[in-house]
Amino acid sequence: MDDLVLRGMAKWPDVPAVYGWLSLDRRGEWRIRGERVSNPAVRAFIGRNYERDPEGRWFFQNGPQRVYVTLEYTPFVYRVINPPGAPVALECHTGAPATARFRIRRRSGEVLARIIQVAVPARRATATKTSARATSNCDCMVSTRRQRASG
Repeated sequence: MDDLVLRGMAKWPDVPAVYGWLSLDRRGEWRIRGERVSNPAVRAFIGRNYERDPEGRWFFQNGPQRVYVTLEYTPFVYRVINPPGAPVALECHTGAPATARFRIRRRSGEVLARIIQVAVPARRATATKTSARATSNCDCMVSTRRQRASG
């Protein structure tokens, strides 16, 4: 989580949570009240501060306010980002690169993967975060839709 967010949480600990405002669609696009979040800086901020609470609900910590996410499908969407013929390289919808071992099954033209283990490099090591996060047995989408080059 961003240091700015952690400081906001410490300064204002009793801000009520928000529901029904932010969603994640099956293609890994963030949506605010149904509108796609197109600003790359905002998408990156949401992705860096996206986590799961002890009850298994996914949220975005927006400073002191917790914004619960409505999931259209799965909590993580990974995109295949390697060029054709290269080893598989994945990127999470949060922007984090990932390596994974997984089982794949096709479902209505999409690839649904059961992640056995994924290691996502942390952006920086802190007292609460190790150098890599590991997730086990997490359902996620693996999109073969290629990202467009920006520019």
